[in-house]
Amino acid sequence: MDVSTYMAIDCNDDLHITIAGSIYIRTKGSEWIEESIPIASPGGSSIRLDKNGYPRICHTGSDNHIWYLYFNGTEWIDQFVDGKPEHPESGEERCIGLDSKGIPYITYFAQKFYDKQQIRIASIIPPKPDSDDDGDVDWWDLKAVADDWLWSGHPGDSPGDIICDGVVKFDDFAAFAASWLEGVTTSRASVLK
Repeated sequence: MDVSTYMAIDCNDDLHITIAGSIYIRTKGSEWIEESIPIASPGGSSIRLDKNGYPRICHTGSDNHIWYLYFNGTEWIDQFVDGKPEHPESGEERCIGLDSKGIPYITYFAQKFYDKQQIRIASIIPPKPDSDDDGDVDWWDLKAVADDWLWSGHPGDSPGDIICDGVVKFDDFAAFAASWLEGVTTSRASVLK
């Protein structure tokens, strides 16, 4: 069993700690708060905090697959990332980072047949209509399109410019409508040699 611990510190200097991939402990001032993380098959983990101070955790399940767990402010969401690690020791070393837009990138070690080793990287890419980065396409995202209606400028600079053509117009609304009420996180894994 992996009993490793990982820690992140938020802007209020509160600690956020994962232990053995299934326990989440945080401080709020001088108070310690412990939560069981809703992971079906816990393994080791790594943690980062998003711009709201919510935990973003990558972990390896007992199936040696890579998973991404995050708290969206009201509930924990656990998402499958990659099932490519096939060796019993694959995925034991993993790390999560967030880019400037809050998109998580997860790196991990995967060992394939004949002792060939790989370092893999996965990113969790929300589709463009999720303008508020909350993991779904809803009324708040419609507001972004409506607020910027008929805006023009550099492609992609407006949250409402979903198709990145430099104008917020009906095509952007159509792209938004095609994703209406969808949960939007998807993963993409690549191999680094």
